[in-house]
Amino acid sequence: MTLNFLLGSIVVSVASILAGCATTPPTFEQFPEERASLEENWVSSPDTQVTLTDSLLALFNDDSLSQLVEKSQQRNLSLLQQKSATDAISAIVVQANSGLYPELSTNVKSSRQDNGSNITENHTLTLDVSWELDLWGRVSAESDSAIADFEASMATYQSLKDSIAAQTMQAYINSVSQSQLAVLSEEKYQSFEKTLNVVTSQYQSGSADLNDLTEARQNLASARADNVESQLSQRNAIRTLQLLIGDYPNGVDFVSVDLPVMMLAPDAGMPAEILARRPDVKAAWYSVQSAAWSVAAKDAAQLPNISLTSSLGKTSDSLKDLLSGDALWGLAASIGYTLFDRDALKAELAQSQSLADQVYYRYLETVLTALNEVETALDTEQAYYQYEIAQRDVVSQASLLLDNAEQDYRDGLIDVSDWLTYQRSFFDEQSMLISTVNQRLQNRISLGLSLGLGV
Repeated sequence: MTLNFLLGSIVVSVASILAGCATTPPTFEQFPEERASLEENWVSSPDTQVTLTDSLLALFNDDSLSQLVEKSQQRNLSLLQQKSATDAISAIVVQANSGLYPELSTNVKSSRQDNGSNITENHTLTLDVSWELDLWGRVSAESDSAIADFEASMATYQSLKDSIAAQTMQAYINSVSQSQLAVLSEEKYQSFEKTLNVVTSQYQSGSADLNDLTEARQNLASARADNVESQLSQRNAIRTLQLLIGDYPNGVDFVSVDLPVMMLAPDAGMPAEILARRPDVKAAWYSVQSAAWSVAAKDAAQLPNISLTSSLGKTSDSLKDLLSGDALWGLAASIGYTLFDRDALKAELAQSQSLADQVYYRYLETVLTALNEVETALDTEQAYYQYEIAQRDVVSQASLLLDNAEQDYRDGLIDVSDWLTYQRSFFDEQSMLISTVNQRLQNRISLGLSLGLGV
């Protein structure tokens, strides 16, 4: 027992001396100047009024939209999967941390022997403690790597929550727009049907020829085909929304025909602030930290490992006496070092370093993608604002041309081809305006998401 005690004392003393020799993870720059120098402000800065907000829902004033987003947060299957994955990683963190503490185990053995003349019993109770001294920081590095993985998973979960909310909002707006296009398509069909009736009357009276009648019929048939296609697009848009909120995708329309009221654009802030706020960038950076700690763990694994073991036990011929009286105990230490697979350990270290570099480059790609998303959304915000104004003017002019077209045709001032052209132009420009407003609202949501707004 004295030898064991002295050996244990030596090991503990050596541990205290070498504790400062623990390996450290490699360092990576969050925003390296040679890769992507951050601007103080966005190049595509907005010219319109902005408002401070931290929520995607604050971009619009619509209770129905808010309710759908809330439903998606509760029932979206992709979101539920990610939540389960995050819960699983939290369990891995607990497992990794367990290596930092001693392992305690107990064992009870009983035997009974009959030699013919008498019966003997033997009972043994042992309590074993083992602990690997984390001199080089391998166990703690593995623990830190697992913690960083968990933080990355939590940030990924938040990023997915925000993304599902944005997708739900965009799907809702697209569904409303498709409903408006379906209504417009029906109006277009009725307009061409009315034109055909007028041309038919003119043909019967001899003031229109067969070509005029054929052209009117052809335009009505085309409007009928467009109507069928528009209704299908409307149902498919509804199905996309239903999938996001976890409902059965039956395509039955349940959305309003009015688009939500858009509030002021969100404040773009500064690039560095936005990157610090975006959960996808956070997740990528936590992954870099996890990979760095993994390199440190592989580096420490090449050094000798030292373990302490202690055993406390007692043997008795009576089971009731096991917990009374003196017990024997012992302390031992062991040093382990791998001799014959040194190249394998070096290869594992080199592999972990390469993987860490890969994760770091992926992080930089995430940063550049985030910056690009903001710049693109800001630029598109201004472009669609001007585009919508111009398109409304186009629709207004097309409406003026169409207002007098029927009477001009009856008076013989224009032929049927001109009348049909004015009709097609008006409805095409109306359709383009609906699509433009849809795209502008869609981009407003993309802008909010790129700026790190969430739910």
